[in-house]
Amino acid sequence: MPMTASPAEQRVLLRNVSWETYERLLAESVNALGTRFAYDEGNLEIMVVQVGHEGPNRTLARIAEITAEETGRDFRASGSTTFKRPDLAKGFDPDSPFTFAMPG
Repeated sequence: MPMTASPAEQRVLLRNVSWETYERLLAESVNALGTRFAYDEGNLEIMVVQVGHEGPNRTLARIAEITAEETGRDFRASGSTTFKRPDLAKGFDPDSPFTFAMPG
């Protein structure tokens, strides 16, 4: 039986959304696994991640880890972190956030 590929994600873009609405949606969806939000000055993108999204996500995260190991840099994975800058009206939920420390 042939397998069919599922879409990597489903997305919707909403315009003219207030920061308060963005904050409320974040709070109300705290237990909604696989839902990601990106807010940029009134534009809100909501993405529901499907299984096809996770493979490339994990591969890129592993490449970042290997790069840190090979270059001797400290690497810190941040897990499921929401980054928000209300002063800039920007916020996002990355898949696998991480930071590199610059060498000494």
